[in-house]
Amino acid sequence: MKWGSWWMGVCTLGFATTVWITMGRHVYDEGEGWGSKGLILGNCVNMVMRIGFSVNFLYRYFNREIEELSKSSKEDYYSKAGERSGERERVEEIWTNLNWSSWIPSIYTIVAFVVAARICRSSEKRWAFTMADEVSKGGGLRALGEHFGIGAIVGISCLGVV
Repeated sequence: MKWGSWWMGVCTLGFATTVWITMGRHVYDEGEGWGSKGLILGNCVNMVMRIGFSVNFLYRYFNREIEELSKSSKEDYYSKAGERSGERERVEEIWTNLNWSSWIPSIYTIVAFVVAARICRSSEKRWAFTMADEVSKGGGLRALGEHFGIGAIVGISCLGVV
């Protein structure tokens, strides 16, 4: 518990440092910083640090099981586990979850998200152009509705693929 709290403090410090460096007058653009892009980069740094912490935690948590399984062969452990109710399924689940390739999304998921990103980006560009034109005429809700509708359809489609 103490380790987790300490690490979350380090993640916060990493976020704050990245935002301070990138948003401040310390980098690029003639001393003006990156503005909101620096905030996004700070969130990315924070998320990478948290993912690293989570992977480390999972490794340490399952390390006991790995050590127990490595002391004897997998088949020997299965024969012992077969004597206890539900133990064999638990061991098989641990072996499956520790396989890194099972963590990678399928090619269909990757393609769906890439196509969704392209559609949303196209809609955003069209929406920005249409909004500028319609706002000058006193409108703009239709374009906003179309943009949100496209986002909803693309989001539901991605959920269907996943």
